[in-house]
Amino acid sequence: MTSHRTTNDVPPWEDIDLDAIDYEARDGLPSGHERTLRALRSKTDSTEALLRRYFWELGVSAGSDLTKVSIPTHVLYRDPFAFDRARRARSAQTTLESQRDRFCRVYADHCTEKSCLREEVEVEDDGDTDDGEVVSE
Repeated sequence: MTSHRTTNDVPPWEDIDLDAIDYEARDGLPSGHERTLRALRSKTDSTEALLRRYFWELGVSAGSDLTKVSIPTHVLYRDPFAFDRARRARSAQTTLESQRDRFCRVYADHCTEKSCLREEVEVEDDGDTDDGEVVSE
């Protein structure tokens, strides 16, 4: 199916309620993106956990958005391994940002597909007659 989405339809990461997503298509209308969303969510959760560990090892307080946390220069001079940890943290931040961007794009496609599926179901329900059954009284 052709995507009807434009780049403006991609929601920002902060606006997505990750726990409200139906990863199992329990509504009976699978968009085809559920498994991808679940896998991407798992990856972002793992990367966030890794980043929290790096920040903890560096003694840096992690704010609400892990991709925006900066590592103060004085932290890098505390121990000989801080430069390597900071490099890994910055790399993980970049990875997390791209994982979130990908999740947002797939989520937008998922929402568009779900919307189309719901419209199709509504049209079928509205146009549904008695299916030619003869009811005798």
